[in-house]
Amino acid sequence: MDQISPSLFEAAGIAPELRFPITVIEGDRPIAMMIGERYGEISTDVFALADFPEEVAAALARIIAEKQAGRPALANRKGYKFSTRAPGRDTLRGSITSVDEAVAQSSERAAFDTLKSKSGFGPPVEEIRATARNLDGLAVELLRKAGTTGVPLMTLYEAMAISGAGLFERDDYEGRQILREQIGWLRERVSNDEDGGRSPRWMAMDSDLKAIKEGLESEM
Repeated sequence: MDQISPSLFEAAGIAPELRFPITVIEGDRPIAMMIGERYGEISTDVFALADFPEEVAAALARIIAEKQAGRPALANRKGYKFSTRAPGRDTLRGSITSVDEAVAQSSERAAFDTLKSKSGFGPPVEEIRATARNLDGLAVELLRKAGTTGVPLMTLYEAMAISGAGLFERDDYEGRQILREQIGWLRERVSNDEDGGRSPRWMAMDSDLKAIKEGLESEM
């Protein structure tokens, strides 16, 4: 983090006194997003999935892009939570063959009642997609200015998709679907990036990332 983040802040034109902290958190899914306006978070799962330091840089670039865009993370716009409603005695005495079925049907009714009382279901898919493309486009430009290409963001997304993850900020059905869309979208936009090989600066960090990954694996 200390080796990678300064070059990305510099690429973004953010003066040292205006740079914000990016905290590493433990997690079982890849997260790289702003938390409010004061700091960012990146999860250890990003390091576990990354094959090269440039892919960690891609996740950091995504955080800085979100800060630059000034848009709150879609994960902070929470949807509705459905609580289980215990079945009544009449339900249990009816034709339901098990308590599990009774609880399931009661929960479905509770969810349906909640949806009926609300006017929406969270951000529309079009908004999620537009936000993802805007942030990914900004992240690719930051990566290019930092001496690499946009390819690492695409390859990190591919690893995330294989692991069953969604977008950094949305690990739900829409997030997983749009992540897969973004892989194809990025592939078209980074296809012209020059393949001049990896720079020695980035290759020098390979051993550090390898040590981190081995440490994470030993903790599992």
